[in-house]
Amino acid sequence: MAKENLDVTRKIRTFSGVYIDIFDPDPKHILIEDIANGLMQMPRFAGQIPLINGVSYSVLNHVINCFVIAPLEEERAALLHEAFEAYTGDIPSPWKPYLPHYVAAEDHFMEAVAKKFGFTYPLTPTMKEVDRALLVREWEHLVLGKPHFPFTIRTPEEARDKFIDICRCVL
Repeated sequence: MAKENLDVTRKIRTFSGVYIDIFDPDPKHILIEDIANGLMQMPRFAGQIPLINGVSYSVLNHVINCFVIAPLEEERAALLHEAFEAYTGDIPSPWKPYLPHYVAAEDHFMEAVAKKFGFTYPLTPTMKEVDRALLVREWEHLVLGKPHFPFTIRTPEEARDKFIDICRCVL
C-alpha cells in the first residue's frame, strides 16, 4: 500500500487519489469523477431540507436538473457550474459576501474548469437565469413544501451515474 501524506499544504486528496490545489488548480487534476463524487454527497440548502422519499436532494441533483432546463449553448456550464463546491463543500449564497477569499478562490478555480471543459466563466446571464429559475423551484418545492416537484430526485449513486453518462456525451 502506497504511503499517502495527510498533511499537504493547500491541497486536498480527491476521490480519484490525486491531490489538487484549489487555489492554483492544475486542469489535469480536475476530474469529472471527483466532481460527481463530491456533489452527489452534498445536500442542497446546507442540508436544511427534508428527505424526499428517504433521499437527500444533492447539489449533483441540482446540476443535472439545471442541465435539463439549460439551452444547448449552456449545457456544459450547467453541468459544471458547481464544480468548485465538489472540493470545498456547499457554501450557501448568503454567506459568500462575507468570505472574499473563498469567492476569489472560487473564481480562479472555476476559470480553470471553464477553460478545461469549454464554457464561459463568469457565467453568462442566461446561465445565471437557469440557475436562479431552478433555485426558485427548489425553494418552493423542497423548502416550502409545494407539491409535485417537476424534476427527478435521484439517489446519490443514480445521480453520479447519470451525471457521468451525460458528461461523456456532452463534454
